[in-house]
Amino acid sequence: MGGPGVITSGSIRCNGEKARAYWNDGSIGYLEQNDFLMPFLTVRETLHYAAHLRLPRTMSSQKKRELVEIVLLELGLKECADTRVGDPGGGEAGSSGIRGISGGERRRVSAGVQLLTNPKMLLCDEVTSGLDAFSSFEVVKSLTKLAKSSQKTIIISIHQPRSEIFKLLLESGGQIILLSKGDVIYSGPIRTVLDWTEFTGIGVCPTGVNPFDYLLDLSMIDYTSDRVEKQTSQRRNLLVRAWAQREEAVWLSLLAKSNDENLTTTESTSTSIAMAVDLIPEGTGPRLQHQVLVLTSRAWRNQMRDHLVIWGCLAECIVVGLVVGTIFFQMDGSMNGIHSRSSLMYAAGSIQPYLMLMITVFRLSREITVYDRERMDRWYGPLPHLISTCLYIAPFNILYPLGKSDSLVLVFSSIVYYLTGLRTDSAQHFMWWLITNVAIQFVAFSFAMFCTSVVRRFWTASLLASGFYTLFVLSTGFLIVPSSIPPWLQWVQYIAYPSTFYKVLVSNEFTDNYFACPYVGTDGSWDTVKCSRSTDMSNGPTMMDVFLLQASKMFSRKRTVIVAEPSTDVSVSALGHETVAIEETRLDMFSNGLEQRDPVTIRVEGLSLSVPLHNFEWSFPSLLKRFRERPVKQILKDVDAIFPAGELTAILGGSGSGKTSLLNVLLHRTPSMLNTTGSIYYNDTRNPSLRMISGVSSYVRQDDNFLLSHLTVRETLRYAAELRMDSSISKADMYAKVEAIIDLLGLRECADVIVGNSAVRGCSGGQRRRVSIGIQLVNEPACLFLDEPTSGLDALTAKAVVLTLKKIAATGRTVVCTIHQPRADIWHVFDNVVLLVTGGRAAYTGRADKIEEYFQEAGHVAPPFTNLPDFILDIASVNLRSIDLEQSTRVIVDSLVQRFNATKQTLLASQLPNQPLGELVKINPKFAPFKKAFPILTRRSFVNVFRQKGLYFNRILQPVVTVILASIFFVPLRDGPGDVTSRIGLLQQTTISVFTGMLNAVALYTLERDIAYREISDGGYSATSFFFSFLVNELPLEIASSFWVTVVTLVMTGMKNTVFTFFTFWIIMFGHTNAGESIGIVFSTFTTHNGFSFIAMSAVISIFSLMTGFLSLSTPQWLNYINYVSLFKYGSVITAKNEFEGKVFDCSTDEINSGACPFPTGEAVLELFQFDDKDWTLYMALFITMVVIYRLLAWFVLVAKIKRNRW
Repeated sequence: MGGPGVITSGSIRCNGEKARAYWNDGSIGYLEQNDFLMPFLTVRETLHYAAHLRLPRTMSSQKKRELVEIVLLELGLKECADTRVGDPGGGEAGSSGIRGISGGERRRVSAGVQLLTNPKMLLCDEVTSGLDAFSSFEVVKSLTKLAKSSQKTIIISIHQPRSEIFKLLLESGGQIILLSKGDVIYSGPIRTVLDWTEFTGIGVCPTGVNPFDYLLDLSMIDYTSDRVEKQTSQRRNLLVRAWAQREEAVWLSLLAKSNDENLTTTESTSTSIAMAVDLIPEGTGPRLQHQVLVLTSRAWRNQMRDHLVIWGCLAECIVVGLVVGTIFFQMDGSMNGIHSRSSLMYAAGSIQPYLMLMITVFRLSREITVYDRERMDRWYGPLPHLISTCLYIAPFNILYPLGKSDSLVLVFSSIVYYLTGLRTDSAQHFMWWLITNVAIQFVAFSFAMFCTSVVRRFWTASLLASGFYTLFVLSTGFLIVPSSIPPWLQWVQYIAYPSTFYKVLVSNEFTDNYFACPYVGTDGSWDTVKCSRSTDMSNGPTMMDVFLLQASKMFSRKRTVIVAEPSTDVSVSALGHETVAIEETRLDMFSNGLEQRDPVTIRVEGLSLSVPLHNFEWSFPSLLKRFRERPVKQILKDVDAIFPAGELTAILGGSGSGKTSLLNVLLHRTPSMLNTTGSIYYNDTRNPSLRMISGVSSYVRQDDNFLLSHLTVRETLRYAAELRMDSSISKADMYAKVEAIIDLLGLRECADVIVGNSAVRGCSGGQRRRVSIGIQLVNEPACLFLDEPTSGLDALTAKAVVLTLKKIAATGRTVVCTIHQPRADIWHVFDNVVLLVTGGRAAYTGRADKIEEYFQEAGHVAPPFTNLPDFILDIASVNLRSIDLEQSTRVIVDSLVQRFNATKQTLLASQLPNQPLGELVKINPKFAPFKKAFPILTRRSFVNVFRQKGLYFNRILQPVVTVILASIFFVPLRDGPGDVTSRIGLLQQTTISVFTGMLNAVALYTLERDIAYREISDGGYSATSFFFSFLVNELPLEIASSFWVTVVTLVMTGMKNTVFTFFTFWIIMFGHTNAGESIGIVFSTFTTHNGFSFIAMSAVISIFSLMTGFLSLSTPQWLNYINYVSLFKYGSVITAKNEFEGKVFDCSTDEINSGACPFPTGEAVLELFQFDDKDWTLYMALFITMVVIYRLLAWFVLVAKIKRNRW
């Protein structure tokens, strides 16, 4: 479970045996901090599939369904059981994620999946992180019962457990390990932990204090002040030494004493919770065929609900099919027509599968995380995964390739076949065409799976796929004369699937086909010499003859093509932290000398938020129902609340009660699909715009997926300070404030550690949470909103954070945060509380110090020594564990809502200020100006990318490696008649640089785009600053990669190499790469759905590549207008004229006269492609202009997207 660079010593044993054996047989389950779930499945479906994949085969389907329902009730997931899971952060406008359940509900789903896997040992990392106090307690109760009833070993890590959990573990005889910076302070029965701390001389846990809070405070170093830091550090070191030097006799006496005192209590745990997981029978897991069926069904359902990609692919394939069919429209029997036919075969057998390959690599590199996670838990092996993947993509490979490719096989094939005029003399030719295209999709998908299995990350997998595919496609014999391929490379054709498919398609089209002889004399009659020559075309007269001959030689169906003549038949061959006091803190800047802000009081009246529900399945009845009625889900309902200026307000509520949604509505950041009613007032300004709100606010989100993974904690905060703080503040003062924030948030130990993410080892989840908070603390806006600021933090650090928020509020700011599990000493810091219950309804809004009295008047009195917010959440939560409990608790919750609605006017009036509020000052967000933001963003991005050595150097090496692999097939280029084909093939192959640029954009831009969206919406900087900083970081890589591509291509192949041609070729290669990135940026900005944007950009590039002029010689004139906006055509003309102008090939007079050398000069080649009359200077100017226009278009789309989202 380690990683690269992690050194592990010691041993881990289970029942006296090495732990690895238990990992290997699936006996150990692991609930990680990150959730790996399929976004389009509902909660019930997710648990249903987990049960069928992991539970014993002897357990009936009915029992599995019943167990799933029990788990749903146990974890409080009944009300969201039929809601899709979605992605983290999917509820905010501009997010690339899929909207679904809340973060806390996602956490419980992951826990439920692990419970259903029925492991002998279950490890849970932060199982209660993101859950409210009620849900956390219920989850731990379930785990405790499971451990006792089924004799399972369950280990959980936990940050802020409520006091009832301590009592629960005490009664059940639980164990505890108390860690501090990797050192053990205590390890043993929980019943003796307080006795041990008392024995060390630290003191006695005060009465009424949560023992867990007391223990965590003892184990932490408090960096609030120098004095406190020294005291807490000495205390911690004392505890570490005491445990390391403990005497066995003393330890045993403590255990014996504790056993006597707790003998009666340890017997009372058997009836705590009804849990049915212990009813799971013994036995082996499901058979292979059952695993395959379940995996196939799950993947199919998840995929079919991605409607944007499904419909997008359908529309895109029709458009591409029509364009390709038009490019090669009704090809005739002339030499140009024959050339176009072969080009179409090449496009269908090589170009389209390459796009399929890249798209599939992109998709699989993202989806394989689910397989890796489930494989680690030994749910199933590689074989059922491979079989099920092939099965669920089979219909798409027949109808359309996986919803992710650039063509629908059936639709695309039919359109192209009949529009282009391919042979119709027999139905079997169309069937072979169709079958071959279907087979191409299967093989390309299999090869993509091979590449992503070898290397997981997209940029390395795409490099591997591109390198191999280059070798494969050059072996087809279309781009290069086969006899020119070095002998040591000719073996590639036997493993190259594009070569095989190309031969099949060519043989299918040309075998036994009849064309008019193209050679005529001066009198218009056929040239009998050229039209009657031998079937041996090794010295054939035309470039196309060379193509056809080579394919026929390589393919087993060696037959002849008969050329029809008016009188005779002539045969021609074919081819087939906790603080001591709030006043004692290093962060004096939060209360002293802090710039005063104009107070902003936020008022909410009758706020409701709903989302239309969609039927995920595609059926005629469901479509009719969708038109007849539009059911909606209420997220917030008639909420009234006040958030006063200068005070700290907490939004309290269970998971899924609408806390995050309320924050998003207050910030005007809900997706457009959500329906919002009611009014929001900032002072007396009703429903201000997002730009006005962003000008006075900052927002700390719940998820931390938008941090640059390879920056250190200190660097991340410093860059944030430089961007957000006023330019008049010196850099030294900025950095001093950053250091103070690091101390406040307890980040000193990891200040120089990279932030990391789920795929890159770095800071822990709790540390990343604190970094996100620290970013927003650097500029202290008038309104500060925080979504779960204490989630994932230890108790001491959580208290330090809340105390800091209180200090910020005391300076006149409006501070609002959602919170799940506040400890008692944190609760008293809050000024106001908004309590939300199920259905997004408000059950209380008012002063925090009045809520206990309010609940007492309602008949709910908190027991002594009970944490008040835990008690409130218990009362205000619907218990879904049984019908009786649900009914009784729902009555209580409804009565709380009714009582609040009857008294809310009085409660709200007490929070309003006496003086008029006035209108909100209409200011725009204080974007960092371009001259300030641009250099900071450029430097930040460079540092982050450069540290990702694989990504950074791959962007240089990928095109170079690809061109090396391509060039070795052309080494060396000669001047024989057949080498004309090789030169044209090499020029066509250079256009692959555009795809390289597009892949670079997909690999990096999408990540930086999402981070930029968040920071721009927070008012950090402008879209223009981000765009040009990204551009400046890209240019050196593009220049370097295109330079080496030029060197390798010209030097290795022996193309015309002068100073002029070298720099010209370099410009063309740079332009291709830059334009590819521009196209990638345009589509990745236009839609945040990465799969759909990949499809669209691939389609555009593939259409442009087919219209370079090398593949089709008979494109309709009206379609040629597309070339005016395509730099492919301009680049093709420039490179062709550079290579062929003044070129003389080694052709004898006899070869020229006999037609064996139809192109004795380069001018003849240019004439064939109609490039001879093109102005080189004009086309170079147009090429450079189009490169610039493409990048300006990308900038315009980004700016328009930002404005459209009202940022």
